[in-house]
Amino acid sequence: MKYNKLLVTNIKKLLKETNTTYEQLSKTADVSLTTISLLLTNKYNPSVEILQKIADALDVPLFTLFLPETFPEEPISYQPKNDRNPIVVVQLPPAKAYIARQWHKQK
Repeated sequence: MKYNKLLVTNIKKLLKETNTTYEQLSKTADVSLTTISLLLTNKYNPSVEILQKIADALDVPLFTLFLPETFPEEPISYQPKNDRNPIVVVQLPPAKAYIARQWHKQK
């Protein structure tokens, strides 16, 4: 349930940021308005396919729908034991998803 609440919060923030209504999202994502309404009232567990349609309609990568609001100030890095190349994870809040959108467009 924790991820559903996070998902709903992030989608609502993105809708607000882009001045997009539920109806517009429904049409753009090709997902029924009933499904959008149930999802955004936390009464529906969407499939990955529906989430991808919603992410595409909002012009963000799918992973941004699951990012938490608070983040560490520094990137998190991890050095695998048998690898010389560290893995660096940079987390972006949905409110600053512009960079993620640009990344998504390049893919």
